[in-house]
Amino acid sequence: MRKKRGKLVVRHGPMWSDKTTWLIAQMADLPSLAFKPSIDNRYTDKAVLRSHTGAEEEAVLVDKHKPKLLWDKVKSGRVDRVIIDETNFFDDRLIKVINKIISSGIDVFAAGLLLDSDRKEFGPTKKLSRMADEVIEGRARCDFRYANGFCLSPAKYTFAKAKKSGQLVVGAADLYGAACEEHYHLLHVTKEKNGQWLNRLRLPKRVKLTAEVKTYLTNLKLPYLRRPLKFSESRFPRIEVGADTMRVGKTTAVKVLGQELKSRGLPVKVSFEDWRHNPHLTKSYKDSSLAILNSQKWFAKRKYEQLHLGAKKAIWIQDVHPEMDFCYALTNLILGRMTLKHFKDYAEYFYSFDWAHLPAADALLYLTASDEVVIARAKKNLRPFETIENDYFIVMKRVNQAWLAGTKYLLDVVVMPVNTDNFNFATSKGAKQKLAKKVLKKLAELGWRY
Repeated sequence: MRKKRGKLVVRHGPMWSDKTTWLIAQMADLPSLAFKPSIDNRYTDKAVLRSHTGAEEEAVLVDKHKPKLLWDKVKSGRVDRVIIDETNFFDDRLIKVINKIISSGIDVFAAGLLLDSDRKEFGPTKKLSRMADEVIEGRARCDFRYANGFCLSPAKYTFAKAKKSGQLVVGAADLYGAACEEHYHLLHVTKEKNGQWLNRLRLPKRVKLTAEVKTYLTNLKLPYLRRPLKFSESRFPRIEVGADTMRVGKTTAVKVLGQELKSRGLPVKVSFEDWRHNPHLTKSYKDSSLAILNSQKWFAKRKYEQLHLGAKKAIWIQDVHPEMDFCYALTNLILGRMTLKHFKDYAEYFYSFDWAHLPAADALLYLTASDEVVIARAKKNLRPFETIENDYFIVMKRVNQAWLAGTKYLLDVVVMPVNTDNFNFATSKGAKQKLAKKVLKKLAELGWRY
C-alpha cells in the first residue's frame, strides 16, 4: 500500500524571529530527527539545534554541499518527523532531498532565512515556501531605538552591522540585527555602500523618475561636508534639530530645548529657520521651478551665515541643519516641481560654500513620525500659502532618511532620533522636561555634564 505523502511546513523570518525555538518545539511529541548545516557554529560546535535563548535538542550536522546525507540518515532509521534548521545555508539540492522525504510519508518542518541582509533571496527557503503545505512567517523586534524607546514595528528583515565579504557569512548579534521596513535602510548601511542612497530611497510607486533625472541622481552624492569637532571642556556643545519633513515639530523642539536648558541656568543661543525673511518662499509654492531655485538658494546662504556665526559662550541650538535644506531641494526635483537644470544650478551654488570649514553638530536631534501622522499634522498646520500634496511629505521623509543613513559613517555626529507620534512636547510640561533630560543625558555621554 502506498504511503500517505508527508507534509512540508516552512517557517521563515529574519534573525531573532525564533525560528530555531519553533523547530525545537516541533520535536516534543513525535520521534524526530533534526538536521542543521555544519557551517552553523555560532553558539556551539556540538551536534545540537541551539536557539538564541540557549535551548538545545540533539541534531545531525550536515555538510551544506551534501544535503543528500539527510536522506541517507532518514531512510536508515525509524522517524516520523524531520526537522531542518537554517535551510538558507544549503543549495537547491535540498529541495530534491525534502521531496524524497515527504514522498516517503514523513513530515518535514524546516526553517531558515528567506532573504539575506541585502534583502536578496538566500538559499532555497523561498522555493521551499512555494511548495510547502503550510508557511509561517515570523517576525522579530526591530533594533532601531529612538531616544524615547525602541521601535514597536515588527521586523521582517535582517541587516548587517558591518561590511561582509560575501553572502554566506555566519554571525550572530555581533554581525546581524533585525529591522522593520521603515528602519532597515537606516541600520543596514556601510561606508562603502553609502553612495547607493538612491537604492534606499523607497519612493512611492506612483512617483516616477524620468530617465534623465534617475541617471543624474545615480551619480549625485548627498552632502556630508562639515568637519566634526572633538570634545573639549573649553567649548560649549552644538545641537541641531532636523526631522523627516515639515510640521513634525522642529521649531517647537528648538524653543522647548532653549527654554528648558535656560531654566537650568545654562547659557543657550537658539537660531531659528529664517523663513519669514525669504522673499521667494511664497512664490515657490505656486509650482514655479525658478522660484523654488531662488528660495532654496536663499536658505542655503542664510543657513551658512547662521552656522558661521555660531555661539562661543553658549550651547548653540540650530533649527534645521543645512543638509536638510539640500534634501528639500532634492525632494522638489524628484517630484518634478524643480527642473533638472534648476537643481543642478542649486547644487552648484550649495557646494560653492565652504561647508568643510564649518563645524558639524555634536548632537543631531532628529524628529520622526509615521507616514499617517506626518500627513495629518502637515495638513493641520500648513501655512496659508503652502499648497502641498501628500506625496511631498512622504518623499521628503524618504529623502531625509536616506541622508540620515550615512551620518554615522560620513559625518561624525551623534544622532538622537525621537518618535513624536505620541510624544507631545509642544504642550505637555512633562514631555518638555523629558526631551531636555534626554538631550542633557546624551551630552553627558559625550563629555559635557551640566
